[in-house]
Amino acid sequence: MVTAFVGLAAGFLLEEYVTRHAAMIIVMVPPLNAMGGNVGGVLGARLSSALHLGVITPDFRGQSSLGTNILASGILGGISFFAVGLAFFAIEYLASGSLMIGLKMMTIYFFAGLLLVLILIGVTVVSAFISYRRGIDPDNVVMPIVTTAGDLGGISCLLIMVHLVGL
Repeated sequence: MVTAFVGLAAGFLLEEYVTRHAAMIIVMVPPLNAMGGNVGGVLGARLSSALHLGVITPDFRGQSSLGTNILASGILGGISFFAVGLAFFAIEYLASGSLMIGLKMMTIYFFAGLLLVLILIGVTVVSAFISYRRGIDPDNVVMPIVTTAGDLGGISCLLIMVHLVGL
């Protein structure tokens, strides 16, 4: 029920701003949410396996394996969002011939993605650790939380970057 209500909130947030930035938001939301969810999901699966195998403990300090997984997720997200941002730039530039609008679209998508990855890394680690500490299998908990946070966070990060960069 909670994930359904958060999903509805994300939809209402998108609907509120769709008239001002219709084309850009509609085109960028699905890949932003999907890629963010994928990065968070991969990290969640890796942390869950590491917790079950005893490679890491649900503690934030002194665990090189945890830091390595977080760093790898951040790098994966950064590279992925940059590559798709370049695609948005190319499509916009080829369609309109406007270098500035293409650069703005690429910048908005890339930095919205980076912000989303930071949020989802935090949500993933916290939800995996809390569920494991409470005796709940993180495999059953982390993905629904990450996808819900990714949907709301993706739209929010995109709108923040549209506001900061302008379009």
